[in-house]
Amino acid sequence: MEAIMNQTLEKSLIFLGISLFILLSIGSFILHEGTRNSEDTNNLIQSFLQDENITGITPEQIIVILSNGTIYMIILSMLSSLVGAISLQVMKRNVRAAGIMLITTGISSSLLTVFSGLIGSAAYLIAGMIVISKNHSATKNKIHL
Repeated sequence: MEAIMNQTLEKSLIFLGISLFILLSIGSFILHEGTRNSEDTNNLIQSFLQDENITGITPEQIIVILSNGTIYMIILSMLSSLVGAISLQVMKRNVRAAGIMLITTGISSSLLTVFSGLIGSAAYLIAGMIVISKNHSATKNKIHL
């Protein structure tokens, strides 16, 4: 009976991570839509380029770079949210695999989002470590007859 434990803290951390990655995705989408076809953004970039005497790059090129970066963030944060949701389902059958998924996702999403998903990644990482440590202590204390 000890092997089946109440995992409220872990599930709460996973839900926190999922929520934060969804918020990152929404924020990236808003930034993406705000920079696309915006005359204000174009003027702001143009004045920055003139103030800093930067040549060889146009405002349109910078907008394309920003647009591609936000699409990258949207995809990555949605994938991180999806892996978090999958780990909740996997946790019912294989606790250790769910812990490994969470730790791997926490580390990789933190690095791949250039630390903008740091809090969500930390939530995944902590949840994964707790899941694995509880699973290890439960199997260690199990009595074999």
